This record gives sequence, structure tokens and C-alpha cells, in this order.
Amino acid sequence: MVAIGRHKDAKKLIVDYLDQYRSENPEFKADIEEIENIVSGINACKDARITVTTHAMLCNIPDEVLHTYDAVIVDEDILYLQLLSNIKSVSKTALERLSTGKSTVYAKIADTMLKAKEEEYYTLSPVCNFHPRYNTGMKRKEDYGDDFSDDDEADMDDGGNVIDLYRAGAYVLHDGIYQCLYITDLPRVKYIVLSATLNAEVYAAYFKDRKIVEYEQVLCKYTGELIQYTYHSLWRDDLAKKQCIYDFISDMTNKKDIIKISFKSEDEKHRMNSRNIHYGNAIGINDFAGKDIAVIGTPYKHPIAHLLPCCYLYGAPIVNRDKKPVWRRVEYEGDSFMLNSFKEEKLQQYLVYSLESELEQCIERARLLRFGCKVYLFAAYPCQQAKIITEDYLFGYYRETQECDQDIDASYHYEKERRSGRLCA
Repeated sequence: MVAIGRHKDAKKLIVDYLDQYRSENPEFKADIEEIENIVSGINACKDARITVTTHAMLCNIPDEVLHTYDAVIVDEDILYLQLLSNIKSVSKTALERLSTGKSTVYAKIADTMLKAKEEEYYTLSPVCNFHPRYNTGMKRKEDYGDDFSDDDEADMDDGGNVIDLYRAGAYVLHDGIYQCLYITDLPRVKYIVLSATLNAEVYAAYFKDRKIVEYEQVLCKYTGELIQYTYHSLWRDDLAKKQCIYDFISDMTNKKDIIKISFKSEDEKHRMNSRNIHYGNAIGINDFAGKDIAVIGTPYKHPIAHLLPCCYLYGAPIVNRDKKPVWRRVEYEGDSFMLNSFKEEKLQQYLVYSLESELEQCIERARLLRFGCKVYLFAAYPCQQAKIITEDYLFGYYRETQECDQDIDASYHYEKERRSGRLCA
């Protein structure tokens, strides 16, 4: 249950088990105490001034507990990994039901969304501090007017992802389905976010009325080695056409069973590693520390996964005039390279922020800072501290076709313009 985010249900099962275990085994005091500590969880730390937590755990800490701390130290980039990834689909049928339901609040939101044009992006004013289950009778923002009432719950349909619709900050109608970005506000305490890939400008755009301070970081040199091959972009469709890359990796590393991380679709076809790790779920896995790894593919997501957050952060107009990425040169933090990207600079920055975050999470599974192992990276985005190889490493492994032409210039045009001090000697 914890693995799929049902933390409260998991806790209830443990509490029920504890009650039964306590009554049946009163003599096992040490065991009972250990289970009680698990149940207490974060509440056992309420008297502390500072707490250190993961980005995933932070979203499950009660507000009243967070407000007791002077500072909360968060491991990893909670904004990208949690808050801006909360995209849910809502059916037209669910919205139509809401628009005629008893809840004026949800009816107004549904009526607004039902007017959407296909593939157009829109913003809403999310109301993050209210929930129909827990805030009956409390005032909403003036945009929506009415109080919550006990009847609100009757129109909710968890299967349609509408119970949290009041938190929608941006949406798009795509192929007849509404895709919504649900916004979560964090309680107003001091947070210290520890991440090598976070983007302070994106944080400032999300937390518009909060002070964001970015501290200069000095990169520690890898103990191991990161070797990157940039000639082929290897997005999903491209990688599907170039399956010969697996023969190349086996020949080049002399390891047929080298640990690989790639797209979920590739993992399903090839069983890439023992933990079923793929782009999107590699966070926090320590099983491959000190081992050689091959990370394969440029982890582009569906454009909606980039454009919905940008719509909320920067407004619908900037997104609606630049909805389709094309092959172009991108400048980012002193580097210049070719990428399938958007024209608008802010959309480019968010795309690169996304790619960098996904790639670094996978690279770090080998723990290169501490171990002398190797990571072989096959992607168009140039990662920090990588030894770049620009040759066509698949030459001789496949017959050149027009299908490969689009990304053949990826590294030919690649220019490394490293800023001084970016790489710590």
C-alpha cells in the first residue's frame, strides 16, 4: 500500500494489527514498543526544531506537525518530482455530472472546463487550502463564491479524478479527455531543499508570494566515470527503431548482463534490471551502488507533461503559441546543444530542467561520487561531468535509413561552452 501511496490505509492496518498483537501477546513488550514507534511516525518528532525528510514523505506530514519546526530539510527536488508531476485525467462525463450537481463550487469549475477547445491550454485559480471532506462551511476564494456544503461529497467521483478538482491550476482537452495539473500548496514554514538539479526560477514561479533564496553550489568531482554518447537522441520511437544499441552496449562493455535503465516500455521488453527501474521511478534506489550502469535514451515526456506545468507557471498564452517541439539549438547554463525543444525560452528551460532531473536520478543509482564504477549514458542532453563522445557509435550496427536522419546532427552541432568553475577539479 505504501508503494502506491496509500499511506493512511497502510497505517490503519498496522494499528489494527497492533491492537490484536497487544491483546494476544502482552509479554512481548519490545515488539509492541517497536510497532508503536512505527505507528507514531513523524508525530514522534514533534518536539524537534529541525527535521530532515524526503520529498515523498513531506507530502504526508500533517500541517500541524510541520508548523512546529523552525526548518524542514527536504532531500531532492520536491517541486519537480512531486508537485509539478501531479497530472490527472478527468472525463467529460464526470464534468457533465458535476455541472448539474448540487455543489455550486464544482459546478462552476466544471462549466468553465466544458467550454474548452481541443488542444488549447487554460489556467484556473486553484484553492489549495480547502477540502470538501474537512472544511465544510468554510469560505472559498471569491472566484467561486459559495461555501462548501455537506452535499459536495455526493457529487464526487474518485474514479473520475474529480474529488480534488478545486485544486486544478491548469488543464487541456486532449483526445476528448481533460488533463489537469492539480496544485498542492506547502504550509508556510522554512524549507531547505537539497538537490543538484532544482531550478530556482521555477520555484519562484510556483511559490509566487514566497522568498526563494538560491545558494551557489560547487560540484564534487565523481570518483567514478560518466561516459556519454550524444550522436543519437534515442527518444522512445527512435530507440524502438535502433534496438541494435543493446548489441553495441554488450560489445563495448564486454558485459551482456550490464544493468540498464531506460523507458518503461523498453524495460518491459528486455528486463533491463532486477528492480524494474525505468525513467520516472528511479528515485532513492540504492541496489546498484558501485556497479556499472547503462542509461539509455533521452527521457522526453509527452508534451502535455511539460506544457501543463508551464501553463500554470507562466500563463496560457505563452504555451498556446508554442505547443509543438521541433529540432533546434538550445542554450542552457553555458552549454549549447541540439534538442527537440520549444521556441519560447521559458518552455525550453522547463524542458531541460525535466531532462536533467530524470537523467541525473538514473545516473546517481551507481553512486559515482563514492564509487569508481562507470555509467554509460546514451542521450542528447549533455550532463555535467560527462566525457562526451560524438561519433556515430552505431555505425556498422544498423543500415542507415531516412528514419535516422533527424537526429544524426545531434552531436555534430554540439558545442561545449563550459562555464569556468562549473566542474570542480
